[in-house]
Amino acid sequence: MKRSLRVRLSAAAAGAFLLPGCAADAQIPAPTPNPLAGIHLYLDPDGHAAVDRAELERSGNHAAATRLSAIADHPTARWLTGAADDPDVAALIVQAAVNQGTVPVFVLYNLPQRDAGAGLSAGGAGNAAAYTAWATRIAHALDHHRAIVIVEPDGVAAVADHRLSGEAAAERLATLRKTVTTLVSNPDLFVYLDAGNPGWTSPKDMAGPLEAAGVGQTRGISVNVANFYTDQDSARYGNAVAAVTGGAGVIVDSSRNGTGPAPPEKLSWCNPPGRALGRPPAIAPDDAPVQAWLWIKQPGDSDGACHPGEPPAGQWWREYALGLTTNK
Repeated sequence: MKRSLRVRLSAAAAGAFLLPGCAADAQIPAPTPNPLAGIHLYLDPDGHAAVDRAELERSGNHAAATRLSAIADHPTARWLTGAADDPDVAALIVQAAVNQGTVPVFVLYNLPQRDAGAGLSAGGAGNAAAYTAWATRIAHALDHHRAIVIVEPDGVAAVADHRLSGEAAAERLATLRKTVTTLVSNPDLFVYLDAGNPGWTSPKDMAGPLEAAGVGQTRGISVNVANFYTDQDSARYGNAVAAVTGGAGVIVDSSRNGTGPAPPEKLSWCNPPGRALGRPPAIAPDDAPVQAWLWIKQPGDSDGACHPGEPPAGQWWREYALGLTTNK
C-alpha cells in the first residue's frame, strides 16, 4: 500500500529547474527557526525491521539480524492506511512516545482513489465523507499530543500532473484542505502536506494545488516520500516549491536515497535494485535547507508487486531490506 511515487520526468528534465544559480534557488527564503528543533523521534519497537530482526535472532541468523539493525535502530514513520483500528493504533503510539520522551511520525494514506488509477496501491476510503470521518477520528486520537503528520503522499501531485481533473480534482483538494484544517487545530501537531518529488512535476505546477489543499495552514511540505532522489536534489526541489507557496518548511524522505535514483526506465520507482539507505533520520539545524530528514518510507517495505515474485505494496521484504543495508 505504501507505494513509491512515480517518476514523471527524466533525470535530466528533473534537474533542469534544480541547477545552482537558477531562479528558483535565488528566491529561496532565508532560514527561519525550525519548529522541530529539540524533538527526539520515536523509535517503534514493533517496526517491521525490528520484528524481523528478532525473528532472525531466534532462528540463529545473527549476521542477517545485525545487518537489519541498520534499519531497526532508526525511527521510521507509521502509515495509517484506512484500517478500522487506525485511531487506536495512533493513540497507543503517541502514548508510547510520551513514555519515551519522543515524538512519532505518522503518514495519512487513505484518500479515495489514492493510487489515481495506477493499481499497485489501489484502495483508500470509499468517498470523501468516509475519508473525512476517518481523518477526524485520527486527529481526535492525537489530541493533546505532539506528532509529525505527513498528509497523503501522491495526493496533491496527482492533481498537479492532471491524473485527476475536474470534479474529482476539486473534491480531492477540498477534502485535503478540510483534513489539514482539522489537524492543525491541534497546536501540538506538526503537519506537512506532501508535494511529490523532483522527478514528478514542476514547482510551478505544484503551487496552485498545494495552496488549494491548505498548505498555508501547515508547517510545510514533505518531498521524496518513498522515492530515491538525493538529499541535494530533494532539498532544491522542496525549496523551489516553498518559494512559490509562501516559504513553507521542507521535510525530505531520506530512507532509501543513499545511491540516488535508479536509471530512468519503466517502473524505475518500484523496488529498483542497487538502492541504499540514506541519511539517518535527524532534525536539521536552523540554517539547513530542510527542517528534517526522516525515514517516511519504512526501508524494506515493498513498493508493489511490480515484477514476478515481488510482495504487494507495503509488505515487508527481507531480501530487499538486506540489500539496502549493504549497497553503496
